[in-house]
Amino acid sequence: MGLWHVCTCVVLAVLVGVVIAANRGERTDAFRVIEAFSRPVSIFKDSNNSPFKCLSATRTRFDPQAKGATYIWHLRDDHGRVKQNVSFDVEKGKEIDQVTFYVDDDRSHPFTAYCNYTDYQNCIVVTIPYSGHNHCMMWLQRRVAHNVPQNCLDKYEEKCGVKIPTFDSDLCKTDYKLAFDSHELS
Repeated sequence: MGLWHVCTCVVLAVLVGVVIAANRGERTDAFRVIEAFSRPVSIFKDSNNSPFKCLSATRTRFDPQAKGATYIWHLRDDHGRVKQNVSFDVEKGKEIDQVTFYVDDDRSHPFTAYCNYTDYQNCIVVTIPYSGHNHCMMWLQRRVAHNVPQNCLDKYEEKCGVKIPTFDSDLCKTDYKLAFDSHELS
């Protein structure tokens, strides 16, 4: 009878460990995300306190060895035209799912972004501090901007809750057209 109890305890301990690991999930590798997403578009964010309509980004530098990259955010006006470009110099964060970044070359103010989820193919769910607010956002590859995968929607809702669209099919045609004119698949 004692051996039965020991075996039962071992099996239960293993099962509990598996359940805890499954619920915790694998942490997102922020630099693997940066490597996979060179020209993403913002689709959703969790608040309506900043002008992110048709927000897109272009990665202009990527150094996997030094764990460094630069993105340019393209902020647009109400007509979908670029009104401001903002640079984000990105470097390795304290954890694998974090990056430290600097806005417009201001090295005196470091910020930390958190990669909450990615499938490394279609979407990223991130929390990014910008302009005085923490923005929980979903970014997509341009090729899926008009057909958001269900796993991405589910993870965005789980991580961010509120869903304010930042992508408008009519207004953001330039970004969508850009992806197919350049035959870009990422």
